[in-house]
Order: sequence, then structure tokens, then C-alpha cells
Amino acid sequence: MLVEAAKLILRLPHTTSLKDKRRILKSLITKSQQDFRVSIAEVDQLDNFHAAVLGVAFVSNDPKLNENLIGHLLTLFEEHPEIILEDHERDYLSL
Repeated sequence: MLVEAAKLILRLPHTTSLKDKRRILKSLITKSQQDFRVSIAEVDQLDNFHAAVLGVAFVSNDPKLNENLIGHLLTLFEEHPEIILEDHERDYLSL
């Protein structure tokens, strides 16, 4: 069993309020949960409406599936017009 975790560091340069930030993030979080069946939440920069840090986790038994899923998830965030994916970190635990 492989437990994969990732931290996504985002910039939201065009948001003007926390409400605007929450609208964008809620949309991305819901899409990620529905399309990829991952656990995802905002974990840092909660009060900064120009930045966000998301934590993502999922479990599988296939390393190729993990690579594929993370690749698609990163593409979703990279292609979103209202955010910039500044950085990401990944780690996994094999049980």
C-alpha cells in the first residue's frame, strides 16, 4: 500500500478578497475530489487572499497510478486561469 501526500503552493494574483479566494479554491477542491478521489484541503495561508497552500493525500497499491494521478492533478492546477502553481512537494509512505 502506498500513501501519497503532496503540498501545492498557489498564488492567486487577481483575487480581491477572501471570499473571491474561497470561491476559486472551493471549485478546484471539489473538482479534485470528484475527478481524482483525493483528500484535499487548504492547510496554510488561510487569511492571505493572494496565496494558498493545499494538502493532498491518497492511497493506492500501484506506483504508476500514483504518478499518473499526481500528473493529472498538477495539470488541473497549472491550467486554471485564476491561479499560478508556484511550487509543489511530494512524499510517499510504503506500508
